[in-house]
Formats: sequence, C-alpha cells, structure tokens
Amino acid sequence: MTLDQGAIHERRQSAGAPVLITDAMVAPVVETLTNSFFADPVMSWFLRSDEGKRAGLQTIIQMQLANYRANGMALAAADASCAALWGKPGMVADGGMGIIRQLSLLPRMIRICGFGRVSRIIEVMDAVEKNHPKEPEHYYLFMLGVDSGFQGQGLGSSLLAATLDMVDREGVPAYLENSNPKNTRLYERHGFKARTEIKFSGDGPVLLPMWRDATK
Repeated sequence: MTLDQGAIHERRQSAGAPVLITDAMVAPVVETLTNSFFADPVMSWFLRSDEGKRAGLQTIIQMQLANYRANGMALAAADASCAALWGKPGMVADGGMGIIRQLSLLPRMIRICGFGRVSRIIEVMDAVEKNHPKEPEHYYLFMLGVDSGFQGQGLGSSLLAATLDMVDREGVPAYLENSNPKNTRLYERHGFKARTEIKFSGDGPVLLPMWRDATK
C-alpha cells in the first residue's frame, strides 16, 4: 500500500500546531488515546485482560482528560489524530494515588482492572507518586499518544516538539514516565534522560521516569 505523502505532511503540520481540546473533540481524542495505549505494556499489565479491557482503559482516559482539561494543558491535533496531556508547574500530578482516590469505589476499580488486578493498579500508582520529583517545579507529560492508524508518520514527534516549545518559553524542566520501551528514543531525541528504572512485581513491565532540563 502506498502512503499518501501529502496527507502525512498535512497531519504532521496539524500535530505541530496543536489546539486546546474542545468539548467537540473529547470523544475522538478518547478514541485516539484508547487506540494508542491499548497495547501499552504498563496499561496492559494492570487493566483487565478480558473483553472489558477497552472499556476500562476508556474510563481512565476520560477521567484524566477531564482532569487535565480543567487543571493542566490538554492539546491535540485539530483532527484528533494525536493528543498530549500536560500538568502545569505546581499542579498536583494526578497520576499517583490521585487516581486511586478517584477510583476509590471498589466496584469501579474491579470494572477497570478485574478483581485479580486491583493490587497492580495500586502498585503502579504508588510507584508513580513516590518517584515523581517534588522539585524543581516542572511540566509533567502525563500522556502522549497517536492513533494506531497513524503511528510511524512522525506525528508524535511533531506534537511533542510543539508542546515542548511552550514549555521552553517558560524556561522550566519537564518530566514524564515512559511506559513503553519503543518510545525511549523519541523522548531522548527531544532531550529527556532516564532517571531510574521501576520494575513491577512478578512478570510486571518496566516504567522509565525521564527528566528534561530547562533550556537556557
């Protein structure tokens, strides 16, 4: 199959000029991020493994999209082919036990993880919270994803570069947790460096916290 290079160029341009996610964009952005993270190693480790996995992932993304639209910086390409959720400096990162508090009702946690995996989401979120740097103040990339149908076309790199330009204008560092080894080189190309390595219990995957110094 021959790729339409003109269409790819247009998508890259759109990714490189992201817009704030509007109400009308919420549904397609949730779909994009669900498709992007459906096979993510960390997500797949704690999400239920049956036919309810997709619904569980959508629930998490819907909650976090609402959180970052209200309190952070939620950006996407105009066609919703890729999206990024950033926490602003001083924002309490809701990637740690904040999610557990939001999912404090056991029935909801079971719907997302399955009864046998509730302990896994607690382990992941506890590790995220404990390893998240408290200072200096920084931007926090909670999630960046490209729809599975458009991956490999440079959209993620274009979106990341555009959002980091915003970060650099404020002269502050940036931080993320890389949950997929396939993305390590992408983040390294944009100035992020691994700080440590978090290995989860049993056959659990590895989470790689990464830090990017402020540009001078």
